[in-house]
Amino acid sequence: MGSPMSPLITEIFMTSFEESALQTSLFQQLCWYRKVDDTFAILDPDHNPAVLLDHLNKQHSRIQFTLEIEDQDKLPFLDVSLDNSSNKITPSVYRKPTHTDQYIHYLSNHHPQIKRAIVSTLTRRAKAIYDPAQLQDEIDYLKTTFITLNGYPKQLVEQTVATILYQQNDRPPKPERAPIRIIFPTKAKLVITSVDFLEKLPV
Repeated sequence: MGSPMSPLITEIFMTSFEESALQTSLFQQLCWYRKVDDTFAILDPDHNPAVLLDHLNKQHSRIQFTLEIEDQDKLPFLDVSLDNSSNKITPSVYRKPTHTDQYIHYLSNHHPQIKRAIVSTLTRRAKAIYDPAQLQDEIDYLKTTFITLNGYPKQLVEQTVATILYQQNDRPPKPERAPIRIIFPTKAKLVITSVDFLEKLPV
């Protein structure tokens, strides 16, 4: 379904797009984080988000943004709910209003490792998102979800959750990334090491 180069080219284009758009913006953002096609930004209270939205949508005829602002001091971003009611942003797991807490039932015809992996994944997500002081409430919620609503054995859930919570991160730090190098297999081999080439490519 398309070229395997598409995600990389898209990321390079969006990086160049953002740099140009933000440098020419009427005001600076306090922060700007993007994950694929979702962007989280914090603006000064005196700055109007609609002005930034209008500026972004004027940069390219085929790139159009939509805007969602916090409601009652809360804003979902990906699978995280951000609470801005105190003097700091407090993250928690975001669940859509239509979420039913239904996962693969323990009696379903799936391999036991798949069922265990679901518990592990959601526990690992909670561990990554929550502060230690708020983590236990989410863990209790997950235990109830799997044991009561999805028929998982209590011992299995307890052991899986405990393994993830007390697991140490022994992975070595990732090495610093080298400059991006792209080779296009054309008649004249072309090596590109920066994003400045985008303005030279046909869009």
